[in-house]
Amino acid sequence: VCCLVNCPCICRGLRDVFRFITKVGTRGTLRRSSTFDSRTSSDNAEPDTTRQMVTSLKAVGKIQKGLRRRFSNVYEAYTYCDISGSWEVTANTMKLMLQKLGFDVADISEVARFIDRNTNDGILDPKEFVGVLAWHSLHSDSTHQLELCKPRRQAIVDKAMALHE
Repeated sequence: VCCLVNCPCICRGLRDVFRFITKVGTRGTLRRSSTFDSRTSSDNAEPDTTRQMVTSLKAVGKIQKGLRRRFSNVYEAYTYCDISGSWEVTANTMKLMLQKLGFDVADISEVARFIDRNTNDGILDPKEFVGVLAWHSLHSDSTHQLELCKPRRQAIVDKAMALHE
């Protein structure tokens, strides 16, 4: 997880979460010597919330590492999970598709919950998925990058499955 803290491709919000965890630690109390932007944290952080965030970020790191081995970019990973081509991957579909590649079920569930934490509708839209799971710099036009992957979906699936075997 530590390598992700300085990663320039992670969205600003996720970097703020990493900074919060770094400052707060897993006990949920700010260290005396730390200074942190009060807009993104409070002195009364709940330990369970902080532990949950640490668990989520560890799972994100594991999933990113596995995706990086199987796909050229996060857009291919999203295309792999988007069975219908509707650009709305459900959390259950993501779990099913990543289980086929040998990912840990607990990690997948944690990451799906983390990606969908803002809307909590069970649907992982491309911005949510790409923003959290990218391991590389993102293009300014993610929609175009996803469009380029759509016609190659079967080749992307075949490559991912071959690398799993």
